[in-house]
Amino acid sequence: MGEPRHRPSRIGKSTYFGQYITHEGAERLLHYKYHGGDHSIVYKQILTPMNDYLIQYVPLWVAPNVITLTGLIFVSLTHIAMAYYSPSMEGDQVPSWLLWASALALFTYQVSAAVHIAKDRGKRAVDAG
Repeated sequence: MGEPRHRPSRIGKSTYFGQYITHEGAERLLHYKYHGGDHSIVYKQILTPMNDYLIQYVPLWVAPNVITLTGLIFVSLTHIAMAYYSPSMEGDQVPSWLLWASALALFTYQVSAAVHIAKDRGKRAVDAG
């Protein structure tokens, strides 16, 4: 196996990141925090209000991971059906209803993940208290 990839080399650069990042840069990466966001019109005007509307119908006792798991189950079922109808995955044998169901399942997964995040961040804490 050799030596671990993350040991600093003789020239002060981490071998884990190759020659692109210095050892100091690799150390700073350990403390990096991602601060992302979506500032698109669709996200602000359609998806966020829709998710806020839907979250009020999720019971407080439902764990956030169960919400996302439900969406993942829909996607998994359409993948299984897709493999059944088109084992070679060429697509010409797949019924159109399954393509529409796959699109709906993927949208359901996206919405369930967003509702999971909103619930996990405690947006419903105001309603509960």
